[in-house]
Amino acid sequence: MVKDRILVFIQLVFFAVYIWEPWQYSFQPGIAGRLVGILIGVIGVILVWWPILQLRRNLTMNPTPKTGSHLITTGIFACMRHPIYTGVFLTCVGFAIFQGSITRMVISILLLLFFDRKTVYEEKKLKLAFSEYEKYAAHTSKFFPFLKK
Repeated sequence: MVKDRILVFIQLVFFAVYIWEPWQYSFQPGIAGRLVGILIGVIGVILVWWPILQLRRNLTMNPTPKTGSHLITTGIFACMRHPIYTGVFLTCVGFAIFQGSITRMVISILLLLFFDRKTVYEEKKLKLAFSEYEKYAAHTSKFFPFLKK
């Protein structure tokens, strides 16, 4: 559980730096850029809330699944294994584009790389908790449905 807490803490640090934006490098997105940013951000928000509603009592901030939870492979989870991470990434990217923030775009990309590493640990825990996880993971993409594995 210590590693769970460390990973959650690092994730919260990413969010804090994203919000604080200590280094400000920007560009002018224009109206089309702002609309693209809004669209990406809205898709991201949907991809955060849909799986949260689907997980219900199984939801935890920690990478280790809750005791007594069950593997969900339907709905959005039929398309991707980690839709909340995808949604957070897209929300951050959309807002960065909308604001014209290169800094927030870089932080978003670093956050996705962190999520990729975090899921290595998380998926080890999921394989231990759910015997069917490996089969599910073999045919479901990690973050984006159009990218296998």
